[in-house]
Amino acid sequence: MSAADFQTIARDALEIWARSRDELCELDGAIGDGDLGITISSGALAVIAAWDAEADRMSPSTMFRVASKAFAAANPSTMAALLSGAALGAARALEGVDAPTRENWTAALQSAIAVIERRGGAARGDKTILDAMWPALESISDQTLEDGEVLHVMIAAAADGVTATQGLQSVRGRAAWVGDRSIGQPDPGATAFLRLLQALEQASRI
Repeated sequence: MSAADFQTIARDALEIWARSRDELCELDGAIGDGDLGITISSGALAVIAAWDAEADRMSPSTMFRVASKAFAAANPSTMAALLSGAALGAARALEGVDAPTRENWTAALQSAIAVIERRGGAARGDKTILDAMWPALESISDQTLEDGEVLHVMIAAAADGVTATQGLQSVRGRAAWVGDRSIGQPDPGATAFLRLLQALEQASRI
């Protein structure tokens, strides 16, 4: 995929992702402070505006660097800081790459996960966004996958991860305050990542 193609798909995907605001606010309201949808929507729209303000065509790495800065500036929330850091991690992994391969994207996702783990002090199983990100990453280790299958497989794995979070108790962030009342609820952050993957798949078909 060329940088220009990725920029078009990514921009459309962020517009779609922003529409999950109400759903994510409702999910977050059940175990958190209810503002996740606002964080995602305002952050996504801020990134689009920042990309549109760039006169020159951007490399994938530059796109993620611009996205990192814009997303962080749009919100003061913890999730915004984590996603901003994840974008910066992806940017570093894609440095010097103009047309990323599946291996490049895998490295970018690995880097994003590592940043979230380090900055958030979280691990898989803590009922966070990582519980969707890790299964998505692991799902594409099969090198026999056709390129057109990758997002579909990632979405299925992330969806399973979101479902699995319903049986977990939140131990990180504001959601940890509700204790065992978080059991039975899907993690909002994991759901947000799933919606991003679904938005990317939908945008790639436009």
